[in-house]
Amino acid sequence: MKTTLIKPTLFAALMLGATIADAQSYKQSMIPWKDHTLTWNDFQALYPTEDTLAYEISYHATPRRATKKVGDTTYEFLAYDSYINAMESWVKPECKTDDLLKLCQTHFDLWELSIRKSIEEYCSTPDAYADEIFDFHKRLCIRRQKEQYQLTKHGTDHAAVEHYAQEVKRELAQTEFHPERYDTSLEIDRGVFYGIGLETHIPFTSYFKPFFGFSLNAGYYFNKRSMLGLELNMEGFSKCKEAIYTKKGEIAEGDKVWTGSMSLIYGQYIKNSRKVELMPYIGIGVRSYDGGDLYEQYQKKNNNGHVECAGISLSLGMMTDFILKRKVMLKTRSSSIEQLNNCLRIRPYFNLTYYPKNLGWIPALNVAIEFNQKAYKMRK
Repeated sequence: MKTTLIKPTLFAALMLGATIADAQSYKQSMIPWKDHTLTWNDFQALYPTEDTLAYEISYHATPRRATKKVGDTTYEFLAYDSYINAMESWVKPECKTDDLLKLCQTHFDLWELSIRKSIEEYCSTPDAYADEIFDFHKRLCIRRQKEQYQLTKHGTDHAAVEHYAQEVKRELAQTEFHPERYDTSLEIDRGVFYGIGLETHIPFTSYFKPFFGFSLNAGYYFNKRSMLGLELNMEGFSKCKEAIYTKKGEIAEGDKVWTGSMSLIYGQYIKNSRKVELMPYIGIGVRSYDGGDLYEQYQKKNNNGHVECAGISLSLGMMTDFILKRKVMLKTRSSSIEQLNNCLRIRPYFNLTYYPKNLGWIPALNVAIEFNQKAYKMRK
């Protein structure tokens, strides 16, 4: 019984060890283009004696999500890391010359150039597929490599080898991908936002002192200028200065009171820059003041122990957003461009509310300071 168990265990351990060793060997054989200059030690495969070529390189590319930070904006985009596989690359010993090695490096540079062009075209082409663009530039790269191999007489023409080396290096220097260039021409297609913060409510009435509390808001941008949203506010820490009588009961002088509102809001941008966004807005909803004790006849029907007086509220305000941090994602999975903004929002607004009975019309000034996050779908 023990022998039966030990044999599979030893076999599995040996297989696992071999797999790990193979994975490590493969990783060590992958030579990155970045910060590396080819040497003949990078050609480790045995050359086929029947092959007429002087050398052959095995090229590879690994996709990844790359990021670049420019100022307060972080860009996220598709990128490829370019490699050659040393274990699959070979050279004929009698062909090893400095000129041929330089041609090999030029062809490696061409491989990196094709990857950069693929990324640039992918990010600037609507509804593009990365695989199709990458395959297209890969074929162009192979064609140029073959042409250079022939025109340099298989890497033996020193002047031609030097010419193509300098030509490709110039192209590489001019093809560095700059994601921030794509941000300047973007417009908002649609988006959503939400915010949370602190708020003060200052009613211009003899009944109440100022209130302090918090605010919540969320909404939808249905084009590059317009917004429709919902706003919730709750404030307290105030007292009633004059008695208020309602159908339910009395809010007596000195009672603690609180207020809350819910409004549907609509706004349009008048400024939408990289640093500051300004949006005036209007709103309609309800606001209520709560406090006091119920009349005895209402105690059986209501167990909340307070009196509420509510009214229709109209508001007019300005959303001023200071951009704290931005993240732009070029070509997300949905083949679009997304932008996330973290903002400090200062939102002063004036509202006018009508309450029945002795309150009547109450104007109020409100100031909210909020953290706001926006997610946009962008278009060129």
